[in-house]
Amino acid sequence: MLLRILTSFLYSQFFLILSLPVSAQGFGDGSAGDIELSGVVNQATYLLQNAHRCDDTIYVKNSNDFKAGDLLLIMQMQGALIKGENDSSYGELIDMNHAGHYELAQVKSTGLQFIEIEYALVQAYAADAHTQVIRVAQYRNINVMGDITCSPWNGHTGGVLVLNAKNDINLQADINVMSKGYRGGKHHTAPHFFDIRYDYVAESPDPAYFGRKGEGIAGFGIDSMTSARGAPANGAGGANIHTSGGGGGANFGNGGDAGWGYPVDNSGGEKTIFGMGGHALDYYAMYDLVFMGGGGGAGHEHFGNGSSGARGGGIVMIFASSLHANGHTINANGGSAGSSGAFGDGAGGAGAAGSVMLHLDTLINSLTVELNGGRGGNTIGDGFGPGGGGAGGYLLLNTNLPDVINFNGGDHGLAGGHFYGGTKGQTGGFIQDTFSIPFNQQFHRVYADFSIDPAHLLSNQEAVPLALLLNFMNDSRGGTDAYWLFGDGDYSIIDNPTHEYPTLGDYTVSLYESNLMCSDSIFWTLKPNIELPNIFTPNDDGFNEVFPGIPLNNLVLLEIRSRWGELLFSGSPPNYNWDGTYNGEKMPSGVYQYILILNDESGNDYVINGNVTLAR
Repeated sequence: MLLRILTSFLYSQFFLILSLPVSAQGFGDGSAGDIELSGVVNQATYLLQNAHRCDDTIYVKNSNDFKAGDLLLIMQMQGALIKGENDSSYGELIDMNHAGHYELAQVKSTGLQFIEIEYALVQAYAADAHTQVIRVAQYRNINVMGDITCSPWNGHTGGVLVLNAKNDINLQADINVMSKGYRGGKHHTAPHFFDIRYDYVAESPDPAYFGRKGEGIAGFGIDSMTSARGAPANGAGGANIHTSGGGGGANFGNGGDAGWGYPVDNSGGEKTIFGMGGHALDYYAMYDLVFMGGGGGAGHEHFGNGSSGARGGGIVMIFASSLHANGHTINANGGSAGSSGAFGDGAGGAGAAGSVMLHLDTLINSLTVELNGGRGGNTIGDGFGPGGGGAGGYLLLNTNLPDVINFNGGDHGLAGGHFYGGTKGQTGGFIQDTFSIPFNQQFHRVYADFSIDPAHLLSNQEAVPLALLLNFMNDSRGGTDAYWLFGDGDYSIIDNPTHEYPTLGDYTVSLYESNLMCSDSIFWTLKPNIELPNIFTPNDDGFNEVFPGIPLNNLVLLEIRSRWGELLFSGSPPNYNWDGTYNGEKMPSGVYQYILILNDESGNDYVINGNVTLAR
């Protein structure tokens, strides 16, 4: 009978994240055939639990739209860490923290709120960073017959359009994800009173003092600190009291700062309370990532006439052998903010343009790519800050350049038709280079597991084993390389090794199993194969009268102690069985502690502790 060892699911950190190179054509087998598309083309859900590198199961809100054989795009939309100090450094990026990670995976099976994938994940994804899971159909050829788009980003899903064809995509209409990206800060009405606040971040999101920030890769800010003028990463800052404007969202470039507040040229304080533009994302350092455009910040209002920040543009990802554009357009522009009302108040900032990724062999027939930032909102005049302009977006491609690429920064708003603070968003940009889509089609998750053949363990009733000669059987799945540590300083790289322990002792056996991408490990502690009775009954019936009552070769000493540690019995061969008495008196029923001292062939002592119940 085999002694089964359960898997511990502990991961090694020795292996690099793998992004397998693939050709520039679309992905999958084309099993969905040829299709004519229009409208919203992707279905999506989102993670309920964190997914780790080398996992092969993800847990999602709804798995109903997915089936075996489907392709998935897994994309973490947020999670970046930013500075949170209430000064001009607020919102600067500390760590991407997996924001922007994405990869393709193929579905093996589905169940209630989970999806099992064929091969292990290449990267890690956080559920609380709003990782969405998008179904990517495996078309052979696609004809886009009417304008296509994606659902707007709602905080869990949306904002991303993915087209995938094994062969060709033919545009007979446009692709439009304008204003489908990160959300703008929402304006809030508050009582009218005069004050000036200079905070970059507000501990209390009181709309009387602070407008809401725009959304980006760090959400709307840190925890509940989602108001005031500081910009959270590529999201824009909200406006401060009194009636200043919201900043513009960022992407490839910085978002534009907003216009000034009130009073007009009196103390000068009105010129330092505007919502700040979002921080540009460094695509040269992370060029193969794409992000939605940052949302604009909200204007500050007292009269119920302010405006919200606008949405950023969404993401378009196209995988195909060739894209026949036929003079059509991909539009990922940022949204423009609305003007504030006739009674004044600050206006919202514009959204930044989103991103376009073209993973193709060939681009054919005059494509236009629009990645322009939106325009900041206008106000009625001085004292009411207009919104900042949105930044231009990002184009990543591995093929020839489109005929027309526009990625202008959006204009700032105006106050009564003229300048009153505020700046334009900066221009966007593109990177033309070879890049690979992370898609693991080779390495499985590793499950480490092993069992032990106990044929060489002597019977408990015969003798204490003095030498353990054990056969170890590697029952792992998904691995190609084994590394054993036997706990006595020896090791092996054989899949199914035999190992001999020359002396008694506790030995922790470790198995590390891996392939070129994933690993797993399991640990098990071996102990001498001795099982003593856990109860004895010294009641003069001639049965089970003494403890332990079985032969124990190599015994040095047996001690029995009370629950308080009082020594009641000490015996050595041949007189080592306790009859349940102390100084000739019968001890009451109860639990007593035993200590066995054994001696191995090398003369080393080995101690075993345990409890035995005396029952009369």
